[in-house]
Amino acid sequence: MAGDHRAVRFREREFEFSGTAQVNSSEADVLVVTLVCPACNGETTKEIWHGPVFGGKGWLPRRPPTPPDGPQVFICACGYPHAGRPPESPETGCGAYWAAALR
Repeated sequence: MAGDHRAVRFREREFEFSGTAQVNSSEADVLVVTLVCPACNGETTKEIWHGPVFGGKGWLPRRPPTPPDGPQVFICACGYPHAGRPPESPETGCGAYWAAALR
């Protein structure tokens, strides 16, 4: 999915994202979405939990999760080393973030 990763310097910044994000798979209460970071071109995957927060014992029929309405925020989690990323940073990418609608 991703092209050549670019070794950009870590910096938290917002990017515009055109288009929609494709949901790769859906299981029980989670949607798995993979996008390419607009800053470093690294592949980023995000799990979006969607469903009841309490467990059920199957007394209601299960439906596959549907994408939530409105754009979702994504943070680069490409896993590549980026110069300048603080060692205590919880992020594993270049610091870019953006919003994208799901389809």
